[in-house]
Amino acid sequence: MTETKYPQKFVDDSDAKKVIFIQPPDPYLGDCKNCGGIGHLSAFYPSKGPFNYVPHAGEGEIIKSVTDSQYGWVWYTGKTFDEPCDQCGGMGKDPNHKWQPPMSKREYEEINPIERMKDLGDKMRVPKRKINTYEDYTV
Repeated sequence: MTETKYPQKFVDDSDAKKVIFIQPPDPYLGDCKNCGGIGHLSAFYPSKGPFNYVPHAGEGEIIKSVTDSQYGWVWYTGKTFDEPCDQCGGMGKDPNHKWQPPMSKREYEEINPIERMKDLGDKMRVPKRKINTYEDYTV
């Protein structure tokens, strides 16, 4: 996955002492590669922490556990904010993805391996006797 480009609002926010960016999921085919197909990017603004135990969150706050490079596994209390993805305009779809319609019945029949095997008929090698029958395993 390419590196996620977060909205400039998250980066420039002067009120936050620290901003923890929440990694979006990996995209499926046709999903926006920046936001993973969810249409928005999230950032967590911690108000208290880091704690080495699960803290009590104040009203309107959530608890977030993260792996911090300085402290290891820690918890913060704070708030999460979302912004629409700049790359897809909040739609969650890759604007450069070319949609291809599903295969038509005619196209499927052209490549259908079972029909091709029927056409081969006698050309296929078939064993002279049945194998893996009850008699093969009896003494």
